[in-house]
Amino acid sequence: MIAFLHTSKIHVERFENLVRRFDKNSIMQHFVNEELLENALKNGKTDSFSFVNAVEKIRKYNPDLIICTCSTYGELSDANNIERIDKPIAQHIVKITTE
Repeated sequence: MIAFLHTSKIHVERFENLVRRFDKNSIMQHFVNEELLENALKNGKTDSFSFVNAVEKIRKYNPDLIICTCSTYGELSDANNIERIDKPIAQHIVKITTE
């Protein structure tokens, strides 16, 4: 199962459709925690306690992969072995512009 951690419910349909374009049989579950981004914007820093707590709740479902779709939590994703949606995109852009 692929588990997505979103900070806005607007991303659920987008990522569901994106994965379905490549594999109609993938099992996905979407977890939305809008407070993560709201608090980061309000306080000017990420909330590592709340992020780790959200990840631990997701891990109880035993996903094969957890992907965070919020760039704000990129560093915390790296520190907690969570895939980041922004890192592969950035790597791809750098690769194609330097070839």
